[in-house]
Amino acid sequence: MPTKSKSAIDSELVKAYAETVFHVFNPSIEIRIGTQQPLLDKLLAKQSCSQWAFITPYNPASVLLSDAENKERMVQLLADLKGYTCHQGEGRGTDPAWLPEQSVLILGISQAKANKLGRAYGQLAIVTGSINKSARLVLLQ
Repeated sequence: MPTKSKSAIDSELVKAYAETVFHVFNPSIEIRIGTQQPLLDKLLAKQSCSQWAFITPYNPASVLLSDAENKERMVQLLADLKGYTCHQGEGRGTDPAWLPEQSVLILGISQAKANKLGRAYGQLAIVTGSINKSARLVLLQ
């Protein structure tokens, strides 16, 4: 369930975000909204972290950018995340017309910092969580 009650985001878009599967490549973890992630909890415990976020710099406001623009945005996001433990991944939606978006799992980032980062990259929503809790879709608009 989204964590913000009122949003300027179209309800169909929110539904699409909520149905997206967020894959972490290494270690292999699948994050789904509303579900707890035991493998992610173990990873957090190993890193002595309690919070995480999954953020993409791709296609801000769900407006398609070129592959080159998206890749440049990923380079910038990774530079902005110096000091955090990060694992690359991608969000895969259910609409086959929408390509997977390269993303980053960020360990140890607070909800406030994750929200700020998501907004800085023009995202309408991000995915966050904390140890032993279900993944949440956070609407930023």
